[in-house]
Amino acid sequence: MSLYRNLSSVAAVGVIDIGFSLASNILFPHTVPKAEFAAYRIFLLYSGYAGILHFGLLDGLYLRAVGHEANDVPAELVSRVRRGLWVLQCLASLAILPPLLRFGVPDASIGLPLVLVGTVVATNLLTFYTYLLQATSHFGLVARMVATPRVVGVVAAMALIVLGVATAMRLALCVLVPVVASAALLAGSSRSMPWRGDARGTQLGRVALLPVWRDGMALFLGNMGITVALTAGTLVASLVLERQIFAEYAFAAGLVSLMFIGFEWLGVAAAPFHARLVRTGSASTEWERLLLALMWLSPTVYWGGLLVVRLYLPSYESSLPLLAWLAGSLPFFGIVRTRAATVCRATGHQDAFLRLGAAGCVVVGAAVAAGGIFGRSATWIAASWALALGVLGSVGWLVVTRAYRLPAFRVDILLVASAVAAGGTFAVAHSLPSPAAGAAVYLALAVLGLMLGLRGLFLRRA
Repeated sequence: MSLYRNLSSVAAVGVIDIGFSLASNILFPHTVPKAEFAAYRIFLLYSGYAGILHFGLLDGLYLRAVGHEANDVPAELVSRVRRGLWVLQCLASLAILPPLLRFGVPDASIGLPLVLVGTVVATNLLTFYTYLLQATSHFGLVARMVATPRVVGVVAAMALIVLGVATAMRLALCVLVPVVASAALLAGSSRSMPWRGDARGTQLGRVALLPVWRDGMALFLGNMGITVALTAGTLVASLVLERQIFAEYAFAAGLVSLMFIGFEWLGVAAAPFHARLVRTGSASTEWERLLLALMWLSPTVYWGGLLVVRLYLPSYESSLPLLAWLAGSLPFFGIVRTRAATVCRATGHQDAFLRLGAAGCVVVGAAVAAGGIFGRSATWIAASWALALGVLGSVGWLVVTRAYRLPAFRVDILLVASAVAAGGTFAVAHSLPSPAAGAAVYLALAVLGLMLGLRGLFLRRA
C-alpha cells in the first residue's frame, strides 16, 4: 500500500472540490448581492455539521476496518451498520426539520432548509461507503465513483454562475444531487466487494452494533469538538454579524478552506498507511514530510486572495484583514486536523483525540464567543479564532501527546515549532508595505524553514 497512490486517488476527487470552491467563492460573489452569498455560505456551514448526525457509528466502523483487507471485514458487520445508520438518519431528520422549517436559513426561501436536510442525510450515507472502502484501501474505486457526479455538479454550478442565474438554492442543489449520485454508485460497488461471509474468527472482533458504536464514540466526540472549534469563527460570525459583513467574513473563510482541502486529503490518505506501519512496527516519515511542506505553503493563500480581490472583487476589499488572520492560522490547522487525527486513529488513542476535541471546543469556542460578544466585529472574531487555534495546535497537542505518551513526540515538537515559525514569518511578511515584497520574503523564508524542518525529521525520528 503506497501513501502516494492513496493520495493521488484522494486528490482526484479533491481537485473537483477545489474547482467547486473556486466557482462558489470567487465567481458567485461577483454576480449576486452579498445577502444571497451569505445565505449560501450559511447553507454550507450547516451542512458541514452532517457528520454529527451519525453519532459515532461510522467512526466505529472505520476504526474496525482501517488497515485491513475487504475479506477481513464481515458482511454482517457492514449490513448492521448500514441499517443502524438509516434508522439514525430518519430520526435525526424528524428532529431537525421542524426547527429548520420554522426559522429557515436567513434571507433564503423555505426550500433551502429542505435541501439542507437532504444533503445531511445523503452526506452521511456517502460517508458510510467512503469510510468503508477507504479504510480497506480502495481509494481508486472511491475516486472513480465520486468524481463523475461531482464533475457534473461543478459544471452545472459554473454554468449557472456564468449565465448569471445562480442563486443560493440552485447552488445548494448542485451540492445535493452529486452527493446522492455518488452514494448510490458506491452502494452498488460495495455490494460486489469480497466482504467476509463468516463472522467467526475475524480479527475485527464482534459484529454487534453496540461494541462498534462504543469503539467510535471517543473519536466521534473528538471529531465533533474539533469540528466545532474549527468552524466556531464562521458560526459565531453568522449569528452576530449583519449579513453584508458576514458575507465578507465568509468570503475570507471560503478562500482559506481551499487549503483545508489539502490537509484533509493528506489525513485521509495517511490514516490506513500509518495504521499499517504502527501494526507492523515499521517507521516512515513520508506523510510527515508532506504535512510539513503543506504547513509552510498554506499561508500563501493570502496573496492569492489579495490578487483576486484587487483584480476581480473590489467590493470585498475589507475582507483582506480577515483573510490575513485566518491564513496565518493554517499551519496550526494542519497540526489539529491532520497530525492529531491521523496519529490518534492509527495508534488507537481515541481518548486522546477526545481530550483534544473537548479542549478545542472549550478554548476556541470561548475565545470566539468572547470576540463576537465583546468585539462584535469580524476582525475580533477572526483574530480570536486564529489565536485560540494556535494555542490548541501547539500547547494543546503537545500536552496531549506527552500525557498519553504517543509515539514520535520529537516529531510533534518539530511540527509545532514549524507551525509557530510559519505563522510568525507570515505575520511579518504580510505586513510589509509592498505585497510583492511580502510574498517574496515569505517564500524565501518558507523554503529555508522547510529545508531545516525536513532535515530535523530525518535526524529526530523517534
